[in-house]
Amino acid sequence: MQHAKRRGPYPLWLAAAIVLTGGLLQPAWAGTFTIKKVVVVPAGAVIPASFTLQLTCAAGSTNQTYTVAPGATLSIPGLVVANKVCKLFEPTTPPPVANVPGCGGGSASWEPHLASAASNMGFLSDGQAHLEFTNRLVCDPGRLAVTKFVFNNLGAQVPPSFAMSVTCTSPANPATMTISVGANAVAQTPPIASGSLCSVVEPPQPSVGHVPGCGGGSASWTTTYSTTTAVPIYSGQTAAISVSNQLDCDAKPTGGHLTLRKVVVNTLGAAGPPTFPITAHCGMLNQTVNVPANGGVSLSTVIPAGRVCSVTEPQPASIANVRACRGANASWSVVYSAPVTMTGGRQSDPHRHQHPHPNDSSAGLFRVGERSLTY
Repeated sequence: MQHAKRRGPYPLWLAAAIVLTGGLLQPAWAGTFTIKKVVVVPAGAVIPASFTLQLTCAAGSTNQTYTVAPGATLSIPGLVVANKVCKLFEPTTPPPVANVPGCGGGSASWEPHLASAASNMGFLSDGQAHLEFTNRLVCDPGRLAVTKFVFNNLGAQVPPSFAMSVTCTSPANPATMTISVGANAVAQTPPIASGSLCSVVEPPQPSVGHVPGCGGGSASWTTTYSTTTAVPIYSGQTAAISVSNQLDCDAKPTGGHLTLRKVVVNTLGAAGPPTFPITAHCGMLNQTVNVPANGGVSLSTVIPAGRVCSVTEPQPASIANVRACRGANASWSVVYSAPVTMTGGRQSDPHRHQHPHPNDSSAGLFRVGERSLTY
């Protein structure tokens, strides 16, 4: 009896193809064809308990399906594959896996299975052939979204887009790229390897000349970032960084202070709150202060001339069991007036006017907002 000689390399057909032969002295071919399932996954991933393999042979009617557990070895009798050219493959790719701890809680997807090298697929001297199929679960890439905020109340022309340099550090796949972000718009990077740490840098913007709001003088940009540290990239998720630009006059007079005055008119006799939280928005400056009813608070921050300021206030809670409303509830309503422009050497004095009667008026008050308590 002669042993089958080792042959190779064998052709790869889809996953793998191998010619298994037997002579007249071995009609059943007593050997075996073994397949080992190798699975490589990130830490903590929950994977299928078994994988499906399909054996299809060009000659004969063999078309069989097998299941094999991760790390296990499947043995196929030699009779099944003797004297046939066969291919062994996985008919479907397992679905992605969500909430993988090793991917920072993100998702991971399976790479196409890999066959072992052709040199490892020949007949062994003991009448066996061996093949390995590897499934690798890899963390899905993430992305970085960069938002550009532009504050320009001076009438200057704003660039249509801003170039940003994105640097991502990763032991396996570091990346540096440049993206273009429109004014007051958002742009996303291409996919970035999970586990990377990314930061954004914007080159200094050139000053702007002949600015109407600066009396024909020049103005310069101030740049701030939402974070000064690199942000992590997680699988299947989008991290975010914002970059803000404020345009201010280069030769500007001393800025002014903003005073918030709270006027509350209550004709219903209801007990309203003693103070009201009001947030002033002056370009990139956002400051919240508690203003007493029928009182005022001046912001300590000097606001550059030319900036436009507005205010917002959260909705106060309704007042229950108001006697003037025959025991019903009364709620606050508000109407905002136009924002104010800061001028050098002046103290802008916007008011926020609240009252509980829909017909009450306060002539002569410059109101940032007016509230009415109605039922």
